[in-house]
Amino acid sequence: RPIRIPDLKGVEVYPGSSGKWRSFIGAPVMAMQDAIGAIGLVSANAKAFRNVDLKSLAILASSLSSAFEGLRFNRKKQIEAQTDPVTGMISHQNLLENRPSLKGVGAVLMLNIVGFTQINIRLGFEDGENVLRETAERIAEAVGGEGVVSRYYGKFIILLENASRNEVVPKIKSIVEAVDDAPFFYGGYDIHVSTAVGASLYPADGLKLKDLILKAQEAAERARRASGARISLYGELEMDRPVHLRSVNEQER
Repeated sequence: RPIRIPDLKGVEVYPGSSGKWRSFIGAPVMAMQDAIGAIGLVSANAKAFRNVDLKSLAILASSLSSAFEGLRFNRKKQIEAQTDPVTGMISHQNLLENRPSLKGVGAVLMLNIVGFTQINIRLGFEDGENVLRETAERIAEAVGGEGVVSRYYGKFIILLENASRNEVVPKIKSIVEAVDDAPFFYGGYDIHVSTAVGASLYPADGLKLKDLILKAQEAAERARRASGARISLYGELEMDRPVHLRSVNEQER
């Protein structure tokens, strides 16, 4: 709360100085119910400030508090817009808006969790989100420093950095195997997840990220319709390649 000290009894302006402060008024600056700072006035004269001065300072502090609270709120919303609230990964909107260049990108992948709707129905949305969150962690670990992972609704977009055509399929297999490496255990069930992955290559399949994402999504849908978990490269209809994963299978313990 605001405070007024009529007489400081001669507090040094700074250690060792001959100058003395005699009176003080101050008020806290708040944001989201937290004190983030304060403003104050000092005088070399005792009883230099009146109650009206304290009220004026409190009004100024309140105005600053409102401004800082607005900045904090806007920053929070900005962060929320940049990241997916479930997985904490970059949102696809942020990816599209803040990736002006595809320099260094070799391929764009769309990873689809096959049968995820059934997982949500069986376990409920809370455990369904846990499966999604853990899947994201496995993907991020498999990709490592070789790319960027983004949440795209119930799917994941992966930008593989500097991946040649010959390196794309082996890298996809390593990512898929990381997801399938061990079952997820939630709600008393072992949940075995299968994935369908589509890939588009830069610059062969497009020069814009949005176009490459759409083409990777088309390839992923083709892979999803194939029997078992598969991968598919856009533009190569005969190159659907089995990854030999289990189908979505929930086994009670």
